[in-house]
Amino acid sequence: MKSIRLGLRLLLRDWRSGHLSLLLTALFVAVTTHNTIGFHSERIENAMTMQASNLMGGDLVVKSPTPLHELPAFPDSVQGARAIEFSSVVMAADAMQLASLKAVSNHYPLKASLKVADQPFAPDYETRTGPGPGKAWVEARLLNILGIQIGDSVEVGDTQLQVEKV
Repeated sequence: MKSIRLGLRLLLRDWRSGHLSLLLTALFVAVTTHNTIGFHSERIENAMTMQASNLMGGDLVVKSPTPLHELPAFPDSVQGARAIEFSSVVMAADAMQLASLKAVSNHYPLKASLKVADQPFAPDYETRTGPGPGKAWVEARLLNILGIQIGDSVEVGDTQLQVEKV
């Protein structure tokens, strides 16, 4: 009983001297700062997750050296789009240029949209579909390097593709 009374008397003495109030104020500021940072980091994480799925074109990107339908653990109910990225020489008439290419399936992109234009340096607009079969969308820089225009054909390997958009 005496130890409780002694403890309370010492607590009251520290409170009157101002040391305890300074300690409690510092503790309050620390807890408030910790909670505020946690709240903001959670909001930033949620926003980044939403932006990342739009940037990737879906919720998940699976990279595999074998086609996914051949993998036994891949469920059939998953909606997906195929995209194959590679480098190849693009030819038009006598001009050739090494370019980074992306071949996509009909469902690409699953999320978000693509920005395209009908002519180089024309205002762009958003579309939710990729190029059709036998069509190609190219960068304006490649048009200048190859000396071609929208509607002209380019050759990638043994395949002829008509340039449709920029």
